[in-house]
Amino acid sequence: MDLKYSVIWNGHAVGSLSNYTQDMWYIWADWKGLDTLESKEFETLLSNFDHNLFAADPVANCIKVILQGIYSPEKKTYCLALKLEDGGISLREVVAKEAMAMFFPEI
Repeated sequence: MDLKYSVIWNGHAVGSLSNYTQDMWYIWADWKGLDTLESKEFETLLSNFDHNLFAADPVANCIKVILQGIYSPEKKTYCLALKLEDGGISLREVVAKEAMAMFFPEI
């Protein structure tokens, strides 16, 4: 079965991922946004993402998302969204305890 995830941003489902591939901590997947205001806002924010600002202050300038398994909602992956292009999305999984504390302190 193909891995499928719902993308949660700022507490809202904004889209879904399919054809998920991962190399170490980096993820590439096909993106399908929802037809909601939050989804459009997320897509605009990610399309205008400034990697230089992110490099200068990653915590203040990151776009945090949670991937939630569609077929197994208890499965969650915490990521930083990096790029949206050509119908796909690029993410960086956050795995280290120190990074989780920095980027997802509420978890």
